[in-house]
Amino acid sequence: MYLACCGWSCTEDCTEYPHSCAGCNELEGKAPWTREAGFNRCFFYQCCVVDKGFAHCGECDEMPCSAFDDYADPSLDEATKQQELAKRIARLRATTL
Repeated sequence: MYLACCGWSCTEDCTEYPHSCAGCNELEGKAPWTREAGFNRCFFYQCCVVDKGFAHCGECDEMPCSAFDDYADPSLDEATKQQELAKRIARLRATTL
């Protein structure tokens, strides 16, 4: 499984990977969706890798921080958001990127 620094699985969760996206880490947080959303770089990548020097959010004592809620898919209900967050946290704690 190829993981982004936030615990998102590029191979399982992203329809763009590997066709039009090489993966968030490979693109240094500048995945195609960031331009579409009006961001220069993914918030998680900027905070975790660039600003704090971590390999992934699982290395941060603040995980899960408010960004996991702030940047959650607004189309998901609260229960689904919590399930997705739990899955991402488990991935990050179980592996090193």
